[in-house]
Amino acid sequence: MDDEYANTILKELRKGKQKGSLLRPHYSKYSLPNLSATILNHFLGKRSDAIDDESIKQVFEGSETIILILVDGLGYNFMKRSLNGRDSHILRAVVDSGLTIPITSTFPTTTTTALTSLNTALTPQEHGIIGHTMFLKEFGTVANMIKFTPAIEPISGGLVRAGLVPENYLGSHTIYESLANAGIESTVLTKSIYRSSILSRILHKGSSIIPYVNPADLFISLAQQVRAKVPLIFCYWDALDTGSHIYGPETEEAQAIFRNFLFSFYTEFIRKLTRTQSRSTSVLMTGDHGLVTAERNESIIANEYPSLMKNLQRPPSGDSRASFLKVIAGREDKVLGFFEKFAGKLGIFKSDELFDDGFFGRGRVREGVREAIGEFTVLSEKGVTFRYRYKKARNETVLRGHHGGLTEEELFVPLIGLKPATFKIK
Repeated sequence: MDDEYANTILKELRKGKQKGSLLRPHYSKYSLPNLSATILNHFLGKRSDAIDDESIKQVFEGSETIILILVDGLGYNFMKRSLNGRDSHILRAVVDSGLTIPITSTFPTTTTTALTSLNTALTPQEHGIIGHTMFLKEFGTVANMIKFTPAIEPISGGLVRAGLVPENYLGSHTIYESLANAGIESTVLTKSIYRSSILSRILHKGSSIIPYVNPADLFISLAQQVRAKVPLIFCYWDALDTGSHIYGPETEEAQAIFRNFLFSFYTEFIRKLTRTQSRSTSVLMTGDHGLVTAERNESIIANEYPSLMKNLQRPPSGDSRASFLKVIAGREDKVLGFFEKFAGKLGIFKSDELFDDGFFGRGRVREGVREAIGEFTVLSEKGVTFRYRYKKARNETVLRGHHGGLTEEELFVPLIGLKPATFKIK
Protein backbone atom coordinates (compact mmCIF):
# COMPACT_ATOMS: atom_id res chain seq x y z
CA MET A 1 0.00 0.00 0.00
CA ASP A 2 1.44 3.33 -1.10
CA ASP A 3 0.57 5.56 1.86
CA GLU A 4 1.98 8.68 0.17
CA TYR A 5 -0.19 8.19 -2.90
CA ALA A 6 -3.28 7.44 -0.78
CA ASN A 7 -2.66 10.50 1.40
CA THR A 8 -2.33 12.72 -1.67
CA ILE A 9 -5.76 11.58 -2.84
CA LEU A 10 -7.18 12.00 0.68
CA LYS A 11 -6.12 15.64 0.60
CA GLU A 12 -7.80 16.01 -2.78
CA LEU A 13 -11.05 14.49 -1.48
CA ARG A 14 -11.02 16.74 1.59
CA LYS A 15 -10.81 19.81 -0.63
CA GLY A 16 -14.44 19.09 -1.49
CA LYS A 17 -15.68 20.57 1.77
CA GLN A 18 -18.57 22.93 1.19
CA LYS A 19 -20.85 24.90 3.49
CA GLY A 20 -18.66 24.47 6.54
CA SER A 21 -17.80 20.86 7.30
CA LEU A 22 -19.81 19.07 4.59
CA LEU A 23 -17.74 16.79 2.39
CA ARG A 24 -18.77 16.54 -1.24
CA PRO A 25 -18.49 13.43 -3.44
CA HIS A 26 -15.61 13.65 -5.93
CA TYR A 27 -17.70 13.09 -9.06
CA SER A 28 -15.04 14.69 -11.27
CA LYS A 29 -12.62 11.77 -10.80
CA TYR A 30 -12.47 9.70 -7.59
CA SER A 31 -15.98 8.34 -7.01
CA LEU A 32 -18.00 5.17 -7.60
CA PRO A 33 -19.49 6.27 -10.96
CA ASN A 34 -15.95 7.13 -12.12
CA LEU A 35 -14.86 3.61 -11.18
CA SER A 36 -17.57 2.11 -13.40
CA ALA A 37 -16.60 4.50 -16.17
CA THR A 38 -13.01 3.25 -15.83
CA ILE A 39 -14.19 -0.33 -16.34
CA LEU A 40 -16.19 0.67 -19.41
CA ASN A 41 -13.17 2.59 -20.68
CA HIS A 42 -11.06 -0.57 -20.39
CA PHE A 43 -13.42 -2.51 -22.64
CA LEU A 44 -14.90 0.19 -24.87
CA GLY A 45 -12.70 3.30 -24.59
CA LYS A 46 -13.80 6.94 -25.00
CA ARG A 47 -14.76 7.65 -21.37
CA SER A 48 -13.66 11.12 -20.24
CA ASP A 49 -14.97 10.38 -16.72
CA ALA A 50 -12.61 7.42 -16.15
CA ILE A 51 -10.02 7.54 -13.37
CA ASP A 52 -7.00 8.43 -15.46
CA ASP A 53 -4.21 7.55 -13.02
CA GLU A 54 -1.15 5.52 -13.98
CA SER A 55 -1.64 3.22 -10.97
CA ILE A 56 -5.15 2.37 -12.15
CA LYS A 57 -3.89 1.65 -15.66
CA GLN A 58 -1.34 -0.80 -14.25
CA VAL A 59 -4.10 -2.75 -12.48
CA PHE A 60 -6.01 -3.13 -15.76
CA GLU A 61 -3.02 -3.74 -18.01
CA GLY A 62 -3.08 -7.09 -19.79
CA SER A 63 -6.31 -8.27 -18.17
CA GLU A 64 -8.86 -10.42 -19.96
CA THR A 65 -11.15 -10.58 -16.93
CA ILE A 66 -12.10 -7.69 -14.63
CA ILE A 67 -13.69 -8.56 -11.26
CA LEU A 68 -15.48 -5.86 -9.31
CA ILE A 69 -16.30 -6.85 -5.71
CA LEU A 70 -18.68 -4.56 -3.84
CA VAL A 71 -18.52 -5.04 -0.07
CA ASP A 72 -21.62 -3.34 1.31
CA GLY A 73 -20.64 -1.15 4.27
CA LEU A 74 -16.87 -1.14 3.64
CA GLY A 75 -15.68 2.36 4.50
CA TYR A 76 -12.11 3.53 4.00
CA ASN A 77 -11.64 4.24 7.71
CA PHE A 78 -13.07 0.81 8.59
CA MET A 79 -10.50 -0.78 6.30
CA LYS A 80 -7.69 1.21 7.94
CA ARG A 81 -8.83 0.07 11.39
CA SER A 82 -8.99 -3.50 10.10
CA LEU A 83 -5.32 -3.32 9.12
CA ASN A 84 -4.44 -2.64 12.74
CA GLY A 85 -6.66 -5.42 14.12
CA ARG A 86 -5.75 -8.97 14.98
CA ASP A 87 -5.40 -11.61 12.26
CA SER A 88 -5.11 -8.92 9.60
CA HIS A 89 -2.49 -10.76 7.52
CA ILE A 90 -4.83 -11.52 4.60
CA LEU A 91 -6.08 -7.93 4.41
CA ARG A 92 -2.49 -6.69 4.64
CA ALA A 93 -1.59 -8.96 1.70
CA VAL A 94 -4.58 -7.64 -0.26
CA VAL A 95 -3.68 -3.97 0.17
CA ASP A 96 0.05 -4.53 -0.31
CA SER A 97 -0.43 -6.55 -3.51
CA GLY A 98 -1.45 -3.61 -5.65
CA LEU A 99 -3.31 -0.32 -5.46
CA THR A 100 -5.21 0.92 -2.40
CA ILE A 101 -6.60 4.46 -2.40
CA PRO A 102 -9.63 6.30 -1.03
CA ILE A 103 -12.46 7.34 -3.31
CA THR A 104 -15.91 8.67 -2.47
CA SER A 105 -19.33 7.13 -2.51
CA THR A 106 -22.34 9.07 -3.73
CA PHE A 107 -24.74 11.36 -1.92
CA PRO A 108 -26.70 10.14 -0.14
CA THR A 109 -24.25 7.49 1.06
CA THR A 110 -26.74 4.69 0.87
CA THR A 111 -26.91 1.35 -0.93
CA THR A 112 -29.73 2.06 -3.40
CA THR A 113 -28.08 5.25 -4.65
CA ALA A 114 -24.48 4.03 -4.64
CA LEU A 115 -25.26 0.67 -6.27
CA THR A 116 -27.22 2.38 -9.02
CA SER A 117 -24.26 4.65 -9.73
CA LEU A 118 -21.86 1.69 -9.71
CA ASN A 119 -24.05 -0.34 -12.08
CA THR A 120 -24.68 2.52 -14.52
CA ALA A 121 -21.66 4.88 -14.27
CA LEU A 122 -24.20 7.67 -13.69
CA THR A 123 -24.27 10.13 -10.78
CA PRO A 124 -27.34 10.19 -8.51
CA GLN A 125 -29.04 13.18 -10.13
CA GLU A 126 -28.65 11.49 -13.51
CA HIS A 127 -30.06 8.07 -12.61
CA GLY A 128 -32.61 9.43 -10.14
CA ILE A 129 -32.58 6.85 -7.32
CA ILE A 130 -31.99 9.12 -4.32
CA GLY A 131 -32.14 7.45 -0.93
CA HIS A 132 -33.45 4.36 0.83
CA THR A 133 -36.95 5.84 0.70
CA MET A 134 -38.01 8.27 -2.00
CA PHE A 135 -41.14 10.10 -3.09
CA LEU A 136 -42.38 8.85 -6.46
CA LYS A 137 -44.86 11.32 -7.89
CA GLU A 138 -46.20 8.90 -10.52
CA PHE A 139 -47.36 6.58 -7.73
CA GLY A 140 -48.20 9.28 -5.18
CA THR A 141 -46.22 7.58 -2.41
CA VAL A 142 -42.95 7.49 -0.54
CA ALA A 143 -41.43 4.17 -1.64
CA ASN A 144 -38.86 1.81 -0.23
CA MET A 145 -36.34 1.78 -3.08
CA ILE A 146 -34.92 -1.64 -2.25
CA LYS A 147 -38.29 -3.39 -2.14
CA PHE A 148 -39.99 -1.02 -4.62
CA THR A 149 -43.11 -0.85 -2.54
CA PRO A 150 -44.80 1.92 -0.50
CA ALA A 151 -42.70 2.48 2.62
CA ILE A 152 -45.65 1.63 4.86
CA GLU A 153 -46.04 -1.84 3.31
CA PRO A 154 -44.13 -4.91 4.54
CA ILE A 155 -44.32 -6.86 1.25
CA SER A 156 -41.98 -6.23 -1.69
CA GLY A 157 -43.10 -5.36 -5.19
CA GLY A 158 -46.10 -3.16 -4.50
CA LEU A 159 -45.11 -0.72 -7.24
CA VAL A 160 -44.76 -3.54 -9.77
CA ARG A 161 -48.30 -4.62 -8.97
CA ALA A 162 -49.29 -0.99 -9.53
CA GLY A 163 -47.74 -0.98 -13.01
CA LEU A 164 -43.99 -0.30 -12.64
CA VAL A 165 -41.86 -2.26 -15.13
CA PRO A 166 -38.46 -2.77 -13.45
CA GLU A 167 -36.54 -3.35 -16.67
CA ASN A 168 -37.72 0.02 -18.04
CA TYR A 169 -37.42 2.05 -14.83
CA LEU A 170 -33.94 3.54 -15.25
CA GLY A 171 -34.40 4.88 -18.75
CA SER A 172 -30.66 4.40 -19.32
CA HIS A 173 -28.25 1.53 -19.90
CA THR A 174 -26.58 -0.46 -17.18
CA ILE A 175 -22.86 -1.07 -17.65
CA TYR A 176 -23.76 -4.67 -18.57
CA GLU A 177 -26.07 -3.54 -21.37
CA SER A 178 -23.37 -1.22 -22.70
CA LEU A 179 -20.95 -4.14 -22.82
CA ALA A 180 -23.53 -6.51 -24.30
CA ASN A 181 -24.16 -4.05 -27.14
CA ALA A 182 -20.47 -4.47 -27.99
CA GLY A 183 -20.68 -8.28 -27.75
CA ILE A 184 -18.95 -8.43 -24.34
CA GLU A 185 -20.31 -10.88 -21.75
CA SER A 186 -20.78 -10.11 -18.05
CA THR A 187 -21.87 -12.00 -14.95
CA VAL A 188 -23.27 -10.83 -11.61
CA LEU A 189 -22.80 -12.92 -8.46
CA THR A 190 -25.33 -11.94 -5.82
CA LYS A 191 -26.90 -13.51 -2.75
CA SER A 192 -29.67 -15.96 -3.58
CA ILE A 193 -32.33 -13.87 -1.80
CA TYR A 194 -31.57 -10.93 -4.15
CA ARG A 195 -31.44 -12.86 -7.42
CA SER A 196 -34.98 -12.00 -8.51
CA SER A 197 -35.44 -8.81 -6.50
CA ILE A 198 -36.84 -5.71 -8.17
CA LEU A 199 -33.60 -3.80 -7.64
CA SER A 200 -31.56 -6.63 -9.18
CA ARG A 201 -33.85 -6.71 -12.22
CA ILE A 202 -33.21 -2.98 -12.64
CA LEU A 203 -29.48 -2.79 -11.95
CA HIS A 204 -28.22 -6.06 -13.44
CA LYS A 205 -30.06 -5.92 -16.73
CA GLY A 206 -27.83 -7.22 -19.50
CA SER A 207 -25.85 -9.65 -17.33
CA SER A 208 -26.12 -13.30 -16.36
CA ILE A 209 -26.99 -13.60 -12.67
CA ILE A 210 -25.57 -16.41 -10.54
CA PRO A 211 -26.79 -16.74 -6.93
CA TYR A 212 -24.71 -17.78 -3.93
CA VAL A 213 -25.36 -18.58 -0.26
CA ASN A 214 -22.21 -17.51 1.63
CA PRO A 215 -18.66 -16.27 0.92
CA ALA A 216 -17.32 -19.81 0.36
CA ASP A 217 -19.57 -20.63 -2.58
CA LEU A 218 -19.38 -17.02 -3.81
CA PHE A 219 -15.65 -17.39 -4.38
CA ILE A 220 -15.95 -20.92 -5.76
CA SER A 221 -18.37 -19.54 -8.37
CA LEU A 222 -16.07 -16.58 -8.98
CA ALA A 223 -13.13 -18.89 -9.76
CA GLN A 224 -15.37 -20.86 -12.14
CA GLN A 225 -16.29 -17.67 -13.98
CA VAL A 226 -12.63 -16.74 -14.34
CA ARG A 227 -11.91 -20.19 -15.79
CA ALA A 228 -14.79 -19.57 -18.22
CA LYS A 229 -13.05 -16.31 -19.25
CA VAL A 230 -16.03 -14.05 -18.59
CA PRO A 231 -14.74 -10.51 -19.29
CA LEU A 232 -16.58 -8.67 -16.45
CA ILE A 233 -17.76 -10.20 -13.17
CA PHE A 234 -19.53 -8.15 -10.51
CA CYS A 235 -19.87 -9.58 -6.98
CA TYR A 236 -22.13 -8.11 -4.31
CA TRP A 237 -21.70 -9.08 -0.63
CA ASP A 238 -23.94 -7.65 2.08
CA ALA A 239 -22.98 -9.25 5.42
CA LEU A 240 -20.58 -6.54 6.62
CA ASP A 241 -23.29 -3.90 6.26
CA THR A 242 -25.82 -6.06 8.11
CA GLY A 243 -23.40 -6.77 10.94
CA SER A 244 -22.30 -3.14 11.19
CA HIS A 245 -25.93 -2.01 11.43
CA ILE A 246 -26.68 -4.47 14.23
CA TYR A 247 -23.46 -4.40 16.27
CA GLY A 248 -21.91 -1.12 15.16
CA PRO A 249 -19.08 -0.47 12.68
CA GLU A 250 -16.37 -0.17 15.34
CA THR A 251 -16.92 -3.58 16.94
CA GLU A 252 -15.10 -6.89 16.99
CA GLU A 253 -18.16 -8.51 15.43
CA ALA A 254 -17.88 -6.30 12.32
CA GLN A 255 -14.16 -6.99 12.08
CA ALA A 256 -14.74 -10.76 12.38
CA ILE A 257 -17.31 -10.71 9.57
CA PHE A 258 -14.84 -8.96 7.28
CA ARG A 259 -11.97 -11.29 8.24
CA ASN A 260 -14.07 -14.36 7.39
CA PHE A 261 -14.94 -12.87 4.01
CA LEU A 262 -11.26 -12.26 3.22
CA PHE A 263 -10.36 -15.79 4.35
CA SER A 264 -12.75 -17.24 1.75
CA PHE A 265 -11.42 -14.79 -0.83
CA TYR A 266 -7.94 -16.23 -0.28
CA THR A 267 -8.70 -19.93 0.18
CA GLU A 268 -11.54 -20.40 -2.34
CA PHE A 269 -10.44 -17.92 -5.01
CA ILE A 270 -6.82 -16.73 -4.99
CA ARG A 271 -5.39 -20.21 -4.30
CA LYS A 272 -7.64 -21.88 -6.90
CA LEU A 273 -6.40 -19.90 -9.93
CA THR A 274 -3.71 -21.10 -12.28
CA ARG A 275 -0.67 -18.93 -12.94
CA THR A 276 -2.08 -17.89 -16.31
CA GLN A 277 -5.46 -17.01 -14.83
CA SER A 278 -3.80 -15.02 -12.03
CA ARG A 279 -1.87 -12.94 -14.53
CA SER A 280 -4.81 -12.21 -16.84
CA THR A 281 -7.28 -11.24 -14.10
CA SER A 282 -7.70 -7.93 -12.29
CA VAL A 283 -9.62 -7.64 -9.02
CA LEU A 284 -11.18 -4.40 -7.82
CA MET A 285 -12.71 -4.24 -4.35
CA THR A 286 -14.65 -1.29 -2.97
CA GLY A 287 -17.57 -0.32 -0.72
CA ASP A 288 -20.81 1.54 -1.31
CA HIS A 289 -20.49 3.53 1.93
CA GLY A 290 -19.11 3.39 5.45
CA LEU A 291 -21.11 3.65 8.68
CA VAL A 292 -21.04 5.68 11.89
CA THR A 293 -21.91 4.50 15.37
CA ALA A 294 -25.24 5.95 16.50
CA GLU A 295 -25.62 7.05 20.09
CA ARG A 296 -28.64 5.44 21.75
CA ASN A 297 -29.96 8.75 23.11
CA GLU A 298 -29.44 10.67 19.85
CA SER A 299 -32.22 9.19 17.72
CA ILE A 300 -34.69 11.89 16.64
CA ILE A 301 -38.00 10.50 15.35
CA ALA A 302 -39.93 12.99 13.19
CA ASN A 303 -43.29 11.34 14.05
CA GLU A 304 -42.88 12.53 17.62
CA TYR A 305 -42.82 16.22 16.63
CA PRO A 306 -46.26 17.43 15.42
CA SER A 307 -44.81 20.95 15.28
CA LEU A 308 -42.67 19.79 12.36
CA MET A 309 -45.04 17.38 10.66
CA LYS A 310 -47.90 19.88 10.33
CA ASN A 311 -45.66 22.01 8.11
CA LEU A 312 -44.72 19.23 5.69
CA GLN A 313 -46.62 18.13 2.58
CA ARG A 314 -45.53 14.52 3.12
CA PRO A 315 -43.39 12.52 5.56
CA PRO A 316 -39.61 12.91 5.35
CA SER A 317 -37.87 10.53 2.93
CA GLY A 318 -34.27 9.51 2.40
CA ASP A 319 -32.14 7.90 5.11
CA SER A 320 -31.54 8.11 8.83
CA ARG A 321 -28.65 10.54 8.34
CA ALA A 322 -29.79 12.37 5.18
CA SER A 323 -33.49 13.26 5.05
CA PHE A 324 -35.46 15.21 2.48
CA LEU A 325 -38.35 17.54 3.36
CA LYS A 326 -41.17 18.80 1.14
CA VAL A 327 -42.59 21.87 2.90
CA ILE A 328 -46.06 23.40 2.64
CA ALA A 329 -45.71 26.68 0.74
CA GLY A 330 -45.19 29.64 3.05
CA ARG A 331 -44.07 27.56 6.05
CA GLU A 332 -40.37 27.40 5.30
CA ASP A 333 -39.48 29.67 8.21
CA LYS A 334 -41.42 27.49 10.64
CA VAL A 335 -39.47 24.43 9.50
CA LEU A 336 -36.17 26.28 9.78
CA GLY A 337 -37.17 27.45 13.24
CA PHE A 338 -37.92 23.89 14.34
CA PHE A 339 -34.38 22.75 13.56
CA GLU A 340 -32.81 25.57 15.56
CA LYS A 341 -33.37 23.49 18.72
CA PHE A 342 -31.15 20.77 17.21
CA ALA A 343 -28.21 23.01 16.31
CA GLY A 344 -24.99 21.02 16.52
CA LYS A 345 -26.88 17.77 15.93
CA LEU A 346 -28.78 18.35 12.70
CA GLY A 347 -28.01 20.72 9.86
CA ILE A 348 -30.70 21.88 7.42
CA PHE A 349 -29.78 23.01 3.92
CA LYS A 350 -31.62 24.24 0.86
CA SER A 351 -31.73 21.32 -1.54
CA ASP A 352 -31.37 23.55 -4.61
CA GLU A 353 -28.05 24.82 -3.28
CA LEU A 354 -26.82 21.25 -2.82
CA PHE A 355 -27.75 20.57 -6.45
CA ASP A 356 -25.95 23.72 -7.58
CA ASP A 357 -22.85 22.80 -5.58
CA GLY A 358 -22.63 19.32 -7.08
CA PHE A 359 -23.54 17.15 -4.11
CA PHE A 360 -26.00 15.08 -6.15
CA GLY A 361 -23.74 14.72 -9.16
CA ARG A 362 -22.95 16.20 -12.54
CA GLY A 363 -24.82 16.25 -15.82
CA ARG A 364 -28.54 16.52 -16.29
CA VAL A 365 -30.95 16.21 -13.38
CA ARG A 366 -33.44 13.46 -14.13
CA GLU A 367 -37.04 14.60 -14.32
CA GLY A 368 -38.81 14.34 -10.96
CA VAL A 369 -35.68 14.25 -8.79
CA ARG A 370 -35.95 17.79 -7.43
CA GLU A 371 -39.62 17.23 -6.63
CA ALA A 372 -38.76 13.95 -4.91
CA ILE A 373 -36.19 15.61 -2.67
CA GLY A 374 -38.08 18.74 -1.72
CA GLU A 375 -36.97 22.13 -0.51
CA PHE A 376 -34.72 21.08 2.38
CA THR A 377 -32.14 18.41 3.11
CA VAL A 378 -31.40 17.50 6.74
CA LEU A 379 -27.96 16.09 7.55
CA SER A 380 -26.93 14.52 10.83
CA GLU A 381 -23.78 15.13 12.80
CA LYS A 382 -21.77 12.09 13.89
CA GLY A 383 -23.72 9.87 16.28
CA VAL A 384 -27.13 11.45 15.53
CA THR A 385 -29.98 10.03 13.46
CA PHE A 386 -33.15 11.70 12.20
CA ARG A 387 -35.88 9.69 10.52
CA TYR A 388 -39.57 9.17 10.02
CA ARG A 389 -40.97 5.87 11.28
CA TYR A 390 -43.23 4.52 8.54
CA LYS A 391 -44.29 1.44 10.45
CA LYS A 392 -45.32 0.81 14.04
CA ALA A 393 -42.31 0.26 16.26
CA ARG A 394 -43.27 -3.18 17.56
CA ASN A 395 -40.16 -5.18 18.51
CA GLU A 396 -38.05 -2.72 16.52
CA THR A 397 -34.36 -3.63 16.39
CA VAL A 398 -32.18 -0.81 17.69
CA LEU A 399 -29.45 -0.37 15.09
CA ARG A 400 -26.00 0.74 16.25
CA GLY A 401 -24.64 1.60 12.80
CA HIS A 402 -26.13 4.10 10.35
CA HIS A 403 -25.19 5.85 7.11
CA GLY A 404 -26.49 8.25 4.49
CA GLY A 405 -24.67 11.42 5.54
CA LEU A 406 -21.54 13.25 4.49
CA THR A 407 -19.01 12.51 7.21
CA GLU A 408 -15.67 11.02 6.21
CA GLU A 409 -16.67 7.71 7.85
CA GLU A 410 -19.67 7.42 5.54
CA LEU A 411 -18.41 9.02 2.32
CA PHE A 412 -14.89 7.66 1.90
CA VAL A 413 -14.58 4.08 0.64
CA PRO A 414 -11.48 2.14 -0.42
CA LEU A 415 -10.59 1.25 -3.96
CA ILE A 416 -8.37 -1.81 -3.86
CA GLY A 417 -6.93 -3.04 -7.13
CA LEU A 418 -4.68 -6.06 -7.61
CA LYS A 419 -3.77 -8.95 -9.83
CA PRO A 420 -3.98 -12.35 -8.09
CA ALA A 421 -0.50 -13.12 -9.44
CA THR A 422 0.98 -10.43 -7.14
CA PHE A 423 -0.82 -11.69 -4.02
CA LYS A 424 1.59 -12.83 -1.31
CA ILE A 425 0.98 -13.44 2.39
CA LYS A 426 4.00 -12.65 4.53
